[in-house]
Amino acid sequence: MGRSLIFSVIGLSITVGLVHLGIQGRQKLINERNIESIYAEQALAVANSATETVLNQLRVDPNWKNGGDTLKITLGSGSAKAIIEDSADDPSISASPKEVRITVWGNYEDRTHQTITIAQQTNLSLPNIDGAMSVYSESNRFQLDVQGSGFNIDGNDTNLDGTPGPEPALPGLHTSSNLTRNTILNSSRSKISPAELDSIKGRGYIAGSTPSVEVDPSLVQPDFEQLVKDFKANATRRYNDEVEIEHSVTWGTPTSPEVVYINSEEEMEIEGSLTGYGILIINAEEEDEDEFLIDIRNNLNWTGLVILSGEHVDLKIRNGDFNLNGLLYVTGHRALNRNQNRNSNFDIRNGSFNLNGSMAFGQQGKGRNPRFNMRVRNDLDVKYSSEAINIANNLITTYSTSGAVSYFITSVYE
Repeated sequence: MGRSLIFSVIGLSITVGLVHLGIQGRQKLINERNIESIYAEQALAVANSATETVLNQLRVDPNWKNGGDTLKITLGSGSAKAIIEDSADDPSISASPKEVRITVWGNYEDRTHQTITIAQQTNLSLPNIDGAMSVYSESNRFQLDVQGSGFNIDGNDTNLDGTPGPEPALPGLHTSSNLTRNTILNSSRSKISPAELDSIKGRGYIAGSTPSVEVDPSLVQPDFEQLVKDFKANATRRYNDEVEIEHSVTWGTPTSPEVVYINSEEEMEIEGSLTGYGILIINAEEEDEDEFLIDIRNNLNWTGLVILSGEHVDLKIRNGDFNLNGLLYVTGHRALNRNQNRNSNFDIRNGSFNLNGSMAFGQQGKGRNPRFNMRVRNDLDVKYSSEAINIANNLITTYSTSGAVSYFITSVYE
């Protein structure tokens, strides 16, 4: 009895030991595979970073190809090799418009990841202006709630001094979708009264019967994502955290314009007025469904270009007016793997909304049926002005990293 018990205990111990060794072996294999996966992801990240390094150099010198030699790049604990080719190296690469092919091998530890990127050269200037106000998304959630007696959206070119401008009339409101146009013309949905619809003037306008609201399904949203990247290098002010300013501020003047870049997951709050001349970019990097709040207590007075980018954008002006001479874009990220603009709220609680130039919002892509809601306590006045737009255009060509040339990615093979 005692001997058999001893044998049983020994057998059980051996079995337990074997099971334990098996578990350890499987755990070791899992750990090794996890490490391999991490290394592979890091190798891809290195390759992508090396591609951006090449593109940044091309924006400075559009004809740069590292003398035709393989470029070696060190990035932290990783390294990469890159080859830059154009139509002179391979006739299958487009010469007009000019394209480059960037082949990169990213290395991290013992892993290598190859990427091939096709990038097209483009002029850094404003895209076509399609109307005094443009809507690039298909949406039946469009509202303009103006509570004052003044309502004006005018596509006739008007100089900043109020005299007629030199350019042909554009639509007062231009959309890429019949659904959006029908929503705008439906007063119960858009909150634009029949009398206010008659105040949307411009190309095709007939007083008393036909507001200037046009639709063009081929309307393409301007791609500002690459442009924003180019501005970052020349930013005179940059904020990467919550912005809290307890007084009025001036960012830029006509003789000393500024490029202000704000990239934050938190709200932006100014306990006074914001006045500026130049380029203002507010990029909302949301981690959740909360709206990114831009909270200005008094007036917002800006001349130039304003881009508000994010999935949820909420602009609140508590006790003043919104005054812009130039361009306003409210948009999500163009790339389909980034957040699309789904909610845009403008709340001018005790003032008016005045814009000379052009404004646009929304985008095509996976983010369908976004909501745009503007509530103005007093008056709305949006006028197309080629003079104001030229101010924004001059700022773009002056303050991009490469002056007038950039590259945008058309395809990536990973």
